[in-house]
Amino acid sequence: MSRRSASLLLALGAVLGLVGAVAPWISHRAAGLTVGGFDLFESSKFFPAVRSGAAPLFREGFLLPLLTSALLLALVPAVSARPPRLVRRLLPALAAVAALLTLPPYPAILTAHRDPEYRGQLLLATGTLLLALLSPRARRLPPRLLDGLIAALALGGLVAGLVALAEVRPLFIELYNGPVGVGWGVVAWALGCAAALGSVIRRNRDSGASETSVNSASRR
Repeated sequence: MSRRSASLLLALGAVLGLVGAVAPWISHRAAGLTVGGFDLFESSKFFPAVRSGAAPLFREGFLLPLLTSALLLALVPAVSARPPRLVRRLLPALAAVAALLTLPPYPAILTAHRDPEYRGQLLLATGTLLLALLSPRARRLPPRLLDGLIAALALGGLVAGLVALAEVRPLFIELYNGPVGVGWGVVAWALGCAAALGSVIRRNRDSGASETSVNSASRR
């Protein structure tokens, strides 16, 4: 039951992360001026300060929340005790689809490997696609290594996304000539990361409790 609760927490975190990654990150009273997290990767490049390099911006930080959440979803079967065959196949496939959707558009993808504007996007998308296809083998990883991977994905996506948002928000304030709110997508995505980390804590706590009970039994 404890392992099931950890896998449900991870699944919840992954779904919240996926929804939050594409939901509004830049909010405004005018609906047309609201921008989603994933859309910030493309829209932010049009700022003159970003294009000139005057305002350094890690644009790939807007891709990582979606990609890391997709990988967390692919890892749900690895932390489940007896996942159904459909789940084992479907979740990695969904993660692979998410990776494919983040590839550079045609025809930019043909030259993305040598174009600084799209190179990072190409590398992240193809790397995520490869990891999604390999994720069924994650069940063979030692539990601590698997937990470390989940924590790294959750924290890595969280930090990268928040840094990118902090860098781009002043540019939107200047563009809109007024206050800019933080969209509900950021909250949903951050809660997703917290749930994923909570699944790691739960698994470690249960593992520690199991070891303690085994040691107590052996002493008897």
